[in-house]
Amino acid sequence: MKSTSIIERVAYEICDAYRGKIAYSGSAVIATAFVLTKKQENPSVNVTTIEDFLKDSQVESGIADIIYRNLNGLWDDVVSLIDKYDTETLIELVMNYNGFFHMSTPLSIINLTSEILDINENDNILEICSGTATFPVNALQNKKIKSYTGIDINYNSNDVAILRASLLGNNYRFILDNALTYNYTSKYDKIFSNYPFAIKGNDLDECRRSIKEHFNLNDLTVSRCSSDWVFNASIIRSLETTGKAVVIMTNGATFNIPDIGMRQFFIENGFIETVINLPSKLFSDSPIPVTMLILSYNNSSVRLINAEGIFSKADRKTNTLTEENIRTILSYISDGGENAIVLSPEEMRDHDYNLMAAHYLEKPLVENGVLFSDVIK
Repeated sequence: MKSTSIIERVAYEICDAYRGKIAYSGSAVIATAFVLTKKQENPSVNVTTIEDFLKDSQVESGIADIIYRNLNGLWDDVVSLIDKYDTETLIELVMNYNGFFHMSTPLSIINLTSEILDINENDNILEICSGTATFPVNALQNKKIKSYTGIDINYNSNDVAILRASLLGNNYRFILDNALTYNYTSKYDKIFSNYPFAIKGNDLDECRRSIKEHFNLNDLTVSRCSSDWVFNASIIRSLETTGKAVVIMTNGATFNIPDIGMRQFFIENGFIETVINLPSKLFSDSPIPVTMLILSYNNSSVRLINAEGIFSKADRKTNTLTEENIRTILSYISDGGENAIVLSPEEMRDHDYNLMAAHYLEKPLVENGVLFSDVIK
């Protein structure tokens, strides 16, 4: 694997070649690296025009559309870069560079998710808000799966995802749509979602009405619930009864007042298997801590894990989860420990179904306390 600095340098050089020519260069840079890779794999392919290349290289129609959409008008610049970079560097850039895309899922979260989901060759997988396909590239690249479906509203990210998936296999498909309002008609064995936080607007209101009807909920439960729980409801609707889902959500939605009704609904119906309160600064673009939910069916209790202090420094600004950190969290999931607690729905009712482990694990300090036995005679 090439060093990050080399990949960043090449991405910057390609981006610089397009400066002032296009409004957004992220997907164009990835498309350029993809084309240069194809040219190196087949040196005889005709690159006189972009149309010549698309015809001669015999890329499938969906890939051809992406290349044309991103590089039409830039073809002379693309051709000038032929043989400037080695194939390994170009493939690394296509598959792993996310410098142009904000809030990509951190690799450490993907690695933890991969361990939890334990994906196998019989699994149909759904990713809600699939972005640039960071999850399948890192979690599924060396695994056999039955199928993968990703849904995202950003067409630039979706273009990159399709290019990347074409190098993974032919059982990957990406849908360009609003992941919040999309009509999920199929069931999946494994689901992952790192959805956007704090969505507002008419779409959210419409989705609230939809989940209210689907789950036969009352107005009080859904009328003010956050987008986190609307996404979670869509995920549990799409999950096979024997399946498992992992979602990344805001900490606020785990304890705030507007979401009490949805937390109650999920917990009382056995939809939450495990809650992991993760450290802050795992995302390079945001310092906020997040929570990972493991969703499944028929859970009689919820395991809550305080992993806020389980991390290693990646650099001055960000934290990460090393293999050792991940093993520690996995041990809390399987075996419990001092940073974990298992609670029944009954035990959570008087706490507004709070999903922050520290709320239950941290014992209140009483200064200058007096024993009841000393004052009650």
